[in-house]
Amino acid sequence: MENGAMIFLGTPHRGSDSAVSLHRLLSATVGSKSFIQELMRNSGTLTAINEDFRHHARHLNLWSFHETQPTSIGPGKSMLLVERSSAILGYETEGSSHIDADHHGICKYASPEDPGYCSIKKLIAYILSNIPKELSAHSPVKEERQTGHGEVGVIRRTTRAFLLSIAAQMAIYLPAFYERLIEIDQDHMNIHSMSTRILWQKVFVDTLFELPMDQPWYFVLDALDEAEKPNEVVAYLGKIQSRAQIRILMSSRLGMDLDREFQKLRLSYDVFRQETINSEDTKNDMRAYINRQLETLPFNLEDRQEVISMVLTKSQGIFLWVTLAVEEILATVHSKTGVQEALESMPSEMSDFFQQILDTELQAALKPEFGHLLSLEYTINQVCPHLLKLEETTLLVQPIHATVRDFLLQEPPSEFAVDSGDAHQKLAKITLSIWDENTFTEPISFKTSFSRKHEALTQVQPLLQYSAQSWYEHLQDATVDKNLVICLKHFLRTRVLSWIESVGLLGSLRSLTQAGQVLDRFSLQCPLTIVDRDLFSGWAVDLVRIVPKFGRNITRHPFSIHKLIPPFCPYRTCIGSQFGSNGDIVIVGSAMKKWDDCLAHITVGRDGESCKALVCSDAYLVIALSDSKGAFVVYLAETCEEVRRLNHGERIGAMDMDSTGEQVVTGGLKFIRIWNIKTGTMTAQFENDQGARCLALSFQSDNKKIISIASDNTLSIWDLEKMDRVHVSLAYKGWPIEIWDTNKREISSTIPARNPLLARFNPTSNDVYGVDEDGTLSRFVPETGFQLEIDAQSHVLRCNPNGTLLATGNGEGCLQIFTSDTLDLLYKLDKYDDSITDLAFSPDGNRLYDIRSSDCNVWIPQVLLVNAQKDEASSEESESSRPPISSILESSNSLQSIGSLVSNSTGGVRLDFRLDFRVDGAIRQLLMDDKGQVLLVSSERAASMFALSDGSIIGARRVHSKRESPCWLTHPKDPGTLILFTSEFIKLYSWDDFRELTRPGGIPLVHDSINHGKQWKFENENIRTQAYITHDGLHIVSAMQAVGERTASTQCGFWLVSHFNEKSESIEEVSNINDIYIHSMVGVFRNRAVFLDRELWVCTRAADETGDVTRHFYVPSDWLNTSEERPSIITALGEFIYDKHGELIIVKKGMRCKQDFGDLSLTSF
Repeated sequence: MENGAMIFLGTPHRGSDSAVSLHRLLSATVGSKSFIQELMRNSGTLTAINEDFRHHARHLNLWSFHETQPTSIGPGKSMLLVERSSAILGYETEGSSHIDADHHGICKYASPEDPGYCSIKKLIAYILSNIPKELSAHSPVKEERQTGHGEVGVIRRTTRAFLLSIAAQMAIYLPAFYERLIEIDQDHMNIHSMSTRILWQKVFVDTLFELPMDQPWYFVLDALDEAEKPNEVVAYLGKIQSRAQIRILMSSRLGMDLDREFQKLRLSYDVFRQETINSEDTKNDMRAYINRQLETLPFNLEDRQEVISMVLTKSQGIFLWVTLAVEEILATVHSKTGVQEALESMPSEMSDFFQQILDTELQAALKPEFGHLLSLEYTINQVCPHLLKLEETTLLVQPIHATVRDFLLQEPPSEFAVDSGDAHQKLAKITLSIWDENTFTEPISFKTSFSRKHEALTQVQPLLQYSAQSWYEHLQDATVDKNLVICLKHFLRTRVLSWIESVGLLGSLRSLTQAGQVLDRFSLQCPLTIVDRDLFSGWAVDLVRIVPKFGRNITRHPFSIHKLIPPFCPYRTCIGSQFGSNGDIVIVGSAMKKWDDCLAHITVGRDGESCKALVCSDAYLVIALSDSKGAFVVYLAETCEEVRRLNHGERIGAMDMDSTGEQVVTGGLKFIRIWNIKTGTMTAQFENDQGARCLALSFQSDNKKIISIASDNTLSIWDLEKMDRVHVSLAYKGWPIEIWDTNKREISSTIPARNPLLARFNPTSNDVYGVDEDGTLSRFVPETGFQLEIDAQSHVLRCNPNGTLLATGNGEGCLQIFTSDTLDLLYKLDKYDDSITDLAFSPDGNRLYDIRSSDCNVWIPQVLLVNAQKDEASSEESESSRPPISSILESSNSLQSIGSLVSNSTGGVRLDFRLDFRVDGAIRQLLMDDKGQVLLVSSERAASMFALSDGSIIGARRVHSKRESPCWLTHPKDPGTLILFTSEFIKLYSWDDFRELTRPGGIPLVHDSINHGKQWKFENENIRTQAYITHDGLHIVSAMQAVGERTASTQCGFWLVSHFNEKSESIEEVSNINDIYIHSMVGVFRNRAVFLDRELWVCTRAADETGDVTRHFYVPSDWLNTSEERPSIITALGEFIYDKHGELIIVKKGMRCKQDFGDLSLTSF
């Protein structure tokens, strides 16, 4: 039994005569069913099923049972429903028997003692008994023998594919591991999109190797030499430290020095053994194989042994040669003399053997060419069975063995050899040209109903998936000619957006980065015109840049690449200049000509607190503040949205994150505390009874121990399982850098340094990097004592996860990136003056975080995105800096960001003079009356009214509570009345003299706490309130959000304007949008509320409770402003205005793009 067994109980494989009777009965009563006709003998459906099943049944053990007793079909009537001739298939692999029962009793048994039940039970036991004990259901090894070189050698040649394969196999047999993989995929990042290093750390080190397992596990790696990076595979496997026993068997052809690779890991003989397999070692195996295969030949035992000896002697230990020789003997030989002639005619060298095959097959090639092939598998088996084969599972045509591929690509080539460059050129042209088909004249998403299944994409174009992920790989190795350049130009100018959409549907954003790298090399290495070189190098940059800026949207909404993304790209980029004007959206005010290296800017300190330290994972970014409470803030790494603020309880001295990205340790003067940042709970605590301030913290690689260094020159090891610690004395201030062995608790080596400030390990080697007080950056190799120093003027540093780059910063705000081996400068940014306190790389190495003062910046310089190590002084910096917009009205407080925008009914305002006055607190809102004669200035604690004719003050009121920033607006039905809108009540005032018109305490607001099942309440929180009037003047839209709770949804409600009068006892909310997460409120357009949702889409919804939410366009992530203020407005003309870090950007015609909330199709296409 190879793949399994199937048991059929009374199955009418060939139909049943009783179906005719049933058809007549139903036709005369309730009416016949169509499926009844398909059960009649020799029906077309059954014939097709049987024919198809016949091809799949050859690997199955089949057992068919038929009934022996008639089945009652009515009073006094009975018949045999499924006869034996129909219940049995008659295949060679089929066993058959009967059960003494009718059609019901053959599968429904009265008791465990029923003869039918006993028969089936015994059969199942028999089937299971034929499974070898070592391959039982509890073993992780599955016997699936594959001949030749097949799928394993092709699909799993990369280290990443190999790791994914191992993870998938282990998940089948370990339910706990499978469940953990689901959590990782949902909570962190898609496993299939992880880089090799992150995949190893997250899935294997942090998950699989930490699971308790009762039995050893065996990993078998065959043909390691055929991996793309064998040394990388060895490096990962050599680092395994698992709670369960894991034993690894690897095989490789001669030529790869495995011993050299393992020597780097310093493994003992007990851990690693290397054996050489000689031809003598496999002779008995080959002898047994030949003997088994030649058993059918009419030879006696003596002759057969002589033949076996002849084959073994000529084989030279090559098993493939033995296999082919046996096939030749079985096909052509009928005597011992014939065996000798056949063996003499077969070359002993594999290259000569393959050449002989080609010479023979040349005769077939000279025949008339084939027309349409009815069966590719049949043709291959007939014409070239010794060279090619068709994989049953993948339907891919492949060489039968790696030596065939080597022969066809060898030097000097034969007349049949494949020229690698020409082959890649042809495939590159094919994979690029399919995008010219009419299939891609509109978004692919519309043709697949947004299905991401590969089957759906294959129906659009059979080569879509292969072309989307392979055209750039073929281009990379192709021989370049004029036609290839023309083909590539045409693709980049016309169809590249369809390709990017397909990449989004496949969820393979890595393809964009890889294609960008290939285009970059192509533009540098190939002879091109200046225009072509600019086109290819431009797209090389664009493809890499759009991943961090728009990757989330491309994956979730692939169609958006056609008309929603290009307008937001810099107008001098290829994607911006070629496709930026394709859609309705027009961007005005953006001065960004090229890509900016800053992805996001986060304001962390609310009251000016400076940032102390930061750590990050693929899911979270954690920043510690220097305040006395020890506050630290948790952000989502992808969107930079604040999740929560936690307090250590004292000033934080150091912080670190474990390898899972879920635990953070903070240390101060008195306590070391461990936190689960997903839940915000403290999971463990150590009391520091020495009274020494914590200076540094670090999780050990297994996350079970924490190492801390204190101000009293001690090193402590905190055991999270035993909840205790060990002290180790350290050196004194001013001593050289010391490397400690934490297991032996002793110094392993020292590094000469004058006045060291900081030291970091390279994560992939033993190299140590340090900075001195004078700004010197040094690299030290402990094994050899090699030391390299440069004057980098740096005081903080961090090494990227791959160990290839170093990032440094200093007190003047200069950010630099160096190569880790030669310390060559690759990138420099010194446009900001604020001192850099700390640095951190994202786990994939594509982002660099720095903290300066109370802010955090997220950088994505080109050198990180492609991880290049080119010999260049620096990459191009961002656009030149300009002074930030301070405020709409200059005040003595000198605001540093736009806090309020004001627009009159025409969509613009002209200010002919400057008001010079002082207000109490920061300005929150500016409002003019309809006549343009009076200006209301609302600050944090009060509101003042000024006459614009001469700047005189009309009146001032202290109307604000300590926990709320309310909103002012003009009454739409009475322009002389001013409305003060809060979360709990409203008040009416006169525009003429600022006189209050309502009773003391105002008019209470009654929120709809039942609608959509959400409760309306803000408990002990500061609230910011906004209010807007719809253009028809019938409704007021309110928006309220808890200040500081940036992840809390804004509460949005609709109110009837007619209820806003002095006589109202209370005002009830007519509807709300609290069933949707609202990131922030923008305003109103016509009669719809405008807001940003969780994904930063600009959305609208009407006051009607049943109205649908419509998405229009989304704000790019690099516009993100995480300060308390989110200044954005929508004008009467539907123009969206946003403050991007002090730069006003206007999005015109964006409201014309409409997308239903639950639908992923744009009506503007």
